[in-house]
Amino acid sequence: ALQGGDAGLERASLRTGPDGSIHFGGDAYLALPTQNLGQLQDQITICFWAKGDADQPQNSSILEGLDAQGRRVLNIHFPWSNGQIYWDAGDGPNYDRINKQAVESDYKNQWNHWAFVKNATTGSMKIYRNGQLWHSGNGLTRSIQTVAQLAVGRALSYDGPYRGSIDDLMLFDTELPVETIRDLMQYKLGPFAPYYDNLIFGTSFD
Repeated sequence: ALQGGDAGLERASLRTGPDGSIHFGGDAYLALPTQNLGQLQDQITICFWAKGDADQPQNSSILEGLDAQGRRVLNIHFPWSNGQIYWDAGDGPNYDRINKQAVESDYKNQWNHWAFVKNATTGSMKIYRNGQLWHSGNGLTRSIQTVAQLAVGRALSYDGPYRGSIDDLMLFDTELPVETIRDLMQYKLGPFAPYYDNLIFGTSFD
């Protein structure tokens, strides 16, 4: 287990190696560096592999971002205790949301790749599972310019720790096309790859 780290890792278990991952449980979370969050404007893509623990579903967030007033701007319930996956994105005091009922194999006991996308210019929010469109919504135009803090592995605004493992976490300040999302399932992102300049944060936990 690793206690602490350059990216703000707190009380999380890191499995290193050629294909490492990070496991969250209890109060574990990853506080992402804040210096690049100002790049977020109207678009975002969040990609990761996830494998929830056997005791899912629970009331929790796998990721939450707040503005300087402590209001939610980004959030992923993965899932909530009702088995639904929620994707929230938009400047406060309100935010845009899409959600859908998931099956247990979506969120626990096996690895799946997920991508959560918001484009406030087009009003589109999308969720991709293993490179396929899983859910979407339209008319959702709130921007995402005010993220001041961002945590992975638990909520910031309530007591909602995520229990499970994550790998290949990446955040981009643009909407990635589905072809690129599929590529990211197979390959590591290098400095000459498309959209590399749009990468805000990325780690493979290797």
